[in-house]
Amino acid sequence: MRQRAIAAAAVSAFFLAAPTSTPALEAFTSSIPPFSIETGPRAGFVREIVTEMAKRVGRDLPIVYGASWPKSQEEAQTRADTIIFPLARTKTREPQYQWLQKIIDLDVVFATAPGRPAADSEAATRALARVGVRDGSPMAKDLRDRGYTNLVILKTSADYAAMERDGTRARILATYGLK
Repeated sequence: MRQRAIAAAAVSAFFLAAPTSTPALEAFTSSIPPFSIETGPRAGFVREIVTEMAKRVGRDLPIVYGASWPKSQEEAQTRADTIIFPLARTKTREPQYQWLQKIIDLDVVFATAPGRPAADSEAATRALARVGVRDGSPMAKDLRDRGYTNLVILKTSADYAAMERDGTRARILATYGLK
């Protein structure tokens, strides 16, 4: 079972204008490895691309990490002169943003650990007790829109790893996310 998501940078029209004639911009994101990473030796490949785009048009672009991905989206939607990345382009989001650049096509899949029931069909996945999905992601919205009621919302990418380390992974039988 596959779907496609597109990671993109959504911006105001000011990004492409001359730096002296426009207000300062800020870019909102969240720590979503490997796309954007708040701490560590690498910044994340989408952050690196967005930073390079700003550099090439002569713009300073402070990167602001929100308290969560939903909070970063809320900030970007309510403040003028902002950029948000990485953001999946969906029908719902289409009118809310001016889209600057498609960065990558991504496959979205259900995944299960070896020895767990397979999530190889819609019926099989709906029959699972718990399916993990990232909070604020287009994948979470997609599953809710399709009537899934067996969702466990993961607040951060690290939640899944923490559950595995703590031995609580049994709570989630499958995850829905990027391939």
